[in-house]
Amino acid sequence: MGDAESPEMAAKVLRNCRQPGARFALFTLTGVNLINFADRYVASSVKSLLKEDLNLTDAQTALPMTGMAVVYMICALGFGLLVDRYHVDRRKVLAFGILLWSVATALGALSQNLWQLILFRSLVGVGEA
Repeated sequence: MGDAESPEMAAKVLRNCRQPGARFALFTLTGVNLINFADRYVASSVKSLLKEDLNLTDAQTALPMTGMAVVYMICALGFGLLVDRYHVDRRKVLAFGILLWSVATALGALSQNLWQLILFRSLVGVGEA
């Protein structure tokens, strides 16, 4: 009878154990994710300003978001394989992604033409992946 209780006891002990900093990581990543989703829709919110500032057509204003989405889809597969197959530390991949996303978002605000905006929004896609 002692053996039958042992797996249940082990499962109960494991459920109550957390790594140090797990709650902090959860709240930090939740905050980053909220900002990330808001960032995806900024270009739509300022579409008329982009058109005027960079002399773009309606079709051209869609290209940066399209570039970001395509690059995001491709890079998400690559980063997923990198982390799962080659056992790269997820924390390092997340830190790199957040850093790249932050820098690319700031650079996107400094874009002087359509191609720069497409490039920087595509880099945002890499960071989001």
